[in-house]
Amino acid sequence: MLFDKLNFQRLSAPPKGLSFDCSDEDLNDFFSNASYPHQQELVAVTYLFLVKNTHRVAAYFSLLNDAIKANAFPEINQSVPPEKRYRSVPAVKIARLGVDKEFQRKHLGSEIMSLLKYWFVYNNKTGCKFILADAYNKKGVIEFYQKNGFTFLTEKDKDKETRQMKLDLKPFALRMRELYLI
Repeated sequence: MLFDKLNFQRLSAPPKGLSFDCSDEDLNDFFSNASYPHQQELVAVTYLFLVKNTHRVAAYFSLLNDAIKANAFPEINQSVPPEKRYRSVPAVKIARLGVDKEFQRKHLGSEIMSLLKYWFVYNNKTGCKFILADAYNKKGVIEFYQKNGFTFLTEKDKDKETRQMKLDLKPFALRMRELYLI
């Protein structure tokens, strides 16, 4: 199993000396030059999957708090009883997600998505109804997010460089409760 070969940790220092290349210049640059400053400024937190006994990063993801404005997307609040509605619905955003090219097509990205669903349904310390992503508007990237349960937040960005995508955590939470009687 792939996870048996990896250590999971929160980024605790600048990633100097760590090897990572996902073949995407923006994701590589963010990891090398922006992940730690974002963390120092309390904007985003980066987590790593390191290959055991090496300085090689198999994958990383950065998370930040976000929200969906209910007045901009009225359908978002439809599932919430009127007395429990807020001006915005709590969410976490995947600021970046990169898988080293050696580990691509081995389901590591999907395993990370499963981990995030679990975290924000069962380990979260605050409310979180959605996981959001600004996905690169590339066929393979969009298909990856769709395969992992994401849908488009809007069609207004269909010709933009990135697409806003959302994953509603409520159906996941209900399925997990049924399966594990939680």
